[in-house]
Amino acid sequence: IRIDSRNAYIVDLFRVTGRKGYSYTFNFHTAEANPAATSYNGLTFDSAQSTTYNTNTLRNVRNADTSSSSFSIDWNVLDTWNRYHRGRRAATDVHLKISMLDNDGKVRIGEAVPPTNNGNNPSWVPVLMVPREGQTTFTSIIEAYRNRSNISSVVSLPVVDSNGHIADSMVVKAVRVKLSDGRTDYIVNSLDTKHQYRVGGKFSFCGFFGVYSEDAAGKPLFKYINDGTLIAGKTAVARLEGTVTRSEERRVGKECRSRWS
Repeated sequence: IRIDSRNAYIVDLFRVTGRKGYSYTFNFHTAEANPAATSYNGLTFDSAQSTTYNTNTLRNVRNADTSSSSFSIDWNVLDTWNRYHRGRRAATDVHLKISMLDNDGKVRIGEAVPPTNNGNNPSWVPVLMVPREGQTTFTSIIEAYRNRSNISSVVSLPVVDSNGHIADSMVVKAVRVKLSDGRTDYIVNSLDTKHQYRVGGKFSFCGFFGVYSEDAAGKPLFKYINDGTLIAGKTAVARLEGTVTRSEERRVGKECRSRWS
């Protein structure tokens, strides 16, 4: 989601249906980071000693509990390959932040060891592991920024169907992202593109993916919809469908141009 000409963030929705009795893990690793400048919000680490599973792959793994339904980790990235010409592994003002919503349970933070056949690789990179069972919609907001984050808050939004029933997050998921300049973004994804849903009591939506943004005064800034017919009063044609009955190719000068009908 573009913030301005230089900044953006990602909303990642990853749905998993696991086999009964089996667990799975959401893994997310960063670039090389400065441990002293890493900040954790919404996590409480266990007092138990860290675990090393294999010194060549995964080490110093710590368990943490989510103190609320969401948490975030902000890593301060090091310049592993001297891109800023201040020396290899020099400190930078570059950060990578992940905020995960709707998480109740333990997470693990460890050190993943990259391949050692390249002497320029870092000795380790941070890795976040979120184990779960059953059905889960992993919801992450990922932002790379310099100096200061452009995001002030992120929350999940309730979504209801036309009968007023809470929609299944495995089908429809929506989040609200507030930016530091006062702008508010509403992002929604639905695997059910045929039915209309009400997002956060704010607007109606029918489609696969949509973004609705307001300025600090609550005035609409833009509305975007993909494979859909409605978002916040804006209607659209979901898709153009048809059958190709003829194609022809013409050469104009040195160019070859195709036309379909």
